Amino acid sequence: MLKILYRLNFRQAVLIVSILSLPLLFLLYRLGFDTYRAALWAGRIGAIYLMLAFILYLFLYAISHLPKSSGRQKLVTFTRIYIRFHSSLAAIGSLFIVWHLAFMLSQVSMTPTGIAGYVTVLALLPLLVTGYMRGRKSSGLRRRMHRYMAFLFIGAVLIHVFV
Repeated sequence: MLKILYRLNFRQAVLIVSILSLPLLFLLYRLGFDTYRAALWAGRIGAIYLMLAFILYLFLYAISHLPKSSGRQKLVTFTRIYIRFHSSLAAIGSLFIVWHLAFMLSQVSMTPTGIAGYVTVLALLPLLVTGYMRGRKSSGLRRRMHRYMAFLFIGAVLIHVFV
């Protein structure tokens, strides 16, 4: 069973994550035609998906700093499976963020939260580009740039949420 999960490609991972996301889409549908609340929830759901994609860095950090043990080996096995879903979580989260952004651009004026949201989107774009480039050809520089962009994006999201 694990060998199947080790070999998932992007499309298969997106399909699995999409099927698991159906309850969230149903929740957005149940919000009715209150588009403002639906857009807020789309932003929250997108942030959750992008945070789930970001957790991969914490797993990789833990693996590199844990002593060799059975617990570390279990974490390695879990991370090998989880890494297959990293890109699909980011792609689906980005779609929710685009939905949130499209509505908020037309409704929200230039408030501190809105400006922080624009900065967050500007941080998301290079993150997605470096992730795509990293998927095409992996190198140390691309890995570092993707990691730095991820931390910059997380910082921008936190500022956007708490401003």
